[in-house]
Amino acid sequence: MPAFHPPHRPQARALQLEVVRAATALLQDSLPLLAAVRALADLSRALEVDVDDPDFSLFVAVDSETDHLPGADARTASSSSWLTQCDRELAEVERVHGPAVRAAAERLLLRYATAV
Repeated sequence: MPAFHPPHRPQARALQLEVVRAATALLQDSLPLLAAVRALADLSRALEVDVDDPDFSLFVAVDSETDHLPGADARTASSSSWLTQCDRELAEVERVHGPAVRAAAERLLLRYATAV
């Protein structure tokens, strides 16, 4: 596990708490994988995590790979045929990356749960 060096910005604790919340929600299946990946990728940038961090870099990579897929709010404005195609692709992303994403979320919990 990489060394954890918390940022010294005032909002760092709040961001770390959001990491814990997003990782927990993912692991409890109360947040869909795509939403969790996007949230944790955004949080890695907000926390200015090293780009080589093995846990956060996975979320950033999967987010980049899926950035063309509509999020929950954009689904209402998408055609049903497009959504069918996107859902098939998302199922494949979950099959391929789901176990690693969940393992990385568990490691983030271990790293950040004691920091908040």
